[in-house]
Amino acid sequence: MKKKVYWGIGIIALLVVAYGWLAGYRFTMSSAISAGFHKDYRVILSEDMPGGKAVLYEDTFHGTFGVGKLHTLWGLLYAHGGEGGSLRAQEDGQPFELAGYGSGGDDIWFLVGIRVRDDSQIRYLSAGNHLKDLAYDEPYTMTLDDVKANPNHYEWEEATGRYALLVLDDYTEENWTIRALDQEGKLIADKPFAAQPRYLDQQQP
Repeated sequence: MKKKVYWGIGIIALLVVAYGWLAGYRFTMSSAISAGFHKDYRVILSEDMPGGKAVLYEDTFHGTFGVGKLHTLWGLLYAHGGEGGSLRAQEDGQPFELAGYGSGGDDIWFLVGIRVRDDSQIRYLSAGNHLKDLAYDEPYTMTLDDVKANPNHYEWEEATGRYALLVLDDYTEENWTIRALDQEGKLIADKPFAAQPRYLDQQQP
């Protein structure tokens, strides 16, 4: 009797896994991203978010990266639902590159992936802005302490290697304002809303 029960459970488990596989679910995040785009990618960073996992992935052959959301099943299987930002390649002269993607409707979220230069001094990256009246060409200073002192305005992460992944509630002008700080927490580069990333105070690598 027990053998029949075990066989029944095994058959059900196999059918569920087979259905999940046909639906795009995979056992690893990298294989789920690759299956979703029909190309070979590897996941560099991931963060928990409502309804799944936020991921930053890389195409090492073409030197591009992107961000997206993976749906999860039982915490063991992952599927890419077609959500993903444009893959971005490093551009000369910029302190960092960005890839962003979000959703609307009832399930609102916004993901920001950041890749810094190989020779960069950047250690911390933030999304947000509490200096809303600051003009584009107006000099200013800022530190990591300022970011931490304004938790309602910022999300920030320490770079993991060359990358950082920020999971935000929504796409706004503030959330698409990015700042980069060095190991001492000093601001060395930024990207104001609707502008390109730039070094500040003539700080080149």
